Amino acid sequence: YEAGAIAADDEDSEVTRLGRVSSRLPVDLSAVKLILLGQSLECLPEAVVIAATFTLQDLWSIPNCMYEKDAAKLAAALAASTASRIKYDAGRASAALAALSLYQDWLAGPRNTRWTFDRSVSNPRLVQLDQTVASFCEKLLSGSLDFLGAQARDALLQLYEAVSNRKSRSKPTAATQARSLTVPLNADPCRLRVVLASAFSSAFVIGVSRNVQKKTPPSGFDPRRSITISEVPHQLNNMGTIENLFAAWDLEVTKFQQSGGGRGVVVELAADARIGREEESPERLGHDHSKKVKLAN
Repeated sequence: YEAGAIAADDEDSEVTRLGRVSSRLPVDLSAVKLILLGQSLECLPEAVVIAATFTLQDLWSIPNCMYEKDAAKLAAALAASTASRIKYDAGRASAALAALSLYQDWLAGPRNTRWTFDRSVSNPRLVQLDQTVASFCEKLLSGSLDFLGAQARDALLQLYEAVSNRKSRSKPTAATQARSLTVPLNADPCRLRVVLASAFSSAFVIGVSRNVQKKTPPSGFDPRRSITISEVPHQLNNMGTIENLFAAWDLEVTKFQQSGGGRGVVVELAADARIGREEESPERLGHDHSKKVKLAN
């Protein structure tokens, strides 16, 4: 209950979306939140791949003096590994997004040991990542997860086919190679940053507590059910996307209004939602009920 997997502290309580997905996937709750948020923000395949990478060791090779005694060769290997990381990171300062870009190339490439050697990455770990991604797709597609719409299921199926094609030891045909090249791993990086920051908020935000002056919601908004979100990326500042974001926590948005000159947003939730109740702490509720939320850009 405190983690948000069930709706109330009762043995007969309804299981939430978080609980339903976590019962199917062998990952921690933060990774499950990542997948749910990915579904809400229409980047589910990317979220599944990133969640799968968190179950494995680093995809890049880690040259070590215990195995390479020659100083010159060790320095060259370290330089090659670092250069490969920098290439796939592409200035985003995100190991998760770098791994996603690497995996996209892996699915579309020749998929052999020479390919991984040239990029200073681990072939066995990428093969294991294939197996994990395929397993996640199977469990999400086979489960009775009614909140996964047709578009999300099609995207998962497309990813599963590309990964299964990679797992096959037979030489890929022109048709299967074409399918693998169209694997849907090209979501807006801004959406992916928001998904990562939201799923791992406790580890993502570093700072000190300070008193923030509470803003009064606009006229017509119930202050008991309203939330002000500041500095929302413009790509996400629309009613449909905000509705999907809150739907990941089974919360229904009833009113929406941009604020701060279009940089922020005020939303009002359905009547059964209560924000910041004094009699229960945020930890007990299993959610973050802050009046003011700042999303990473």
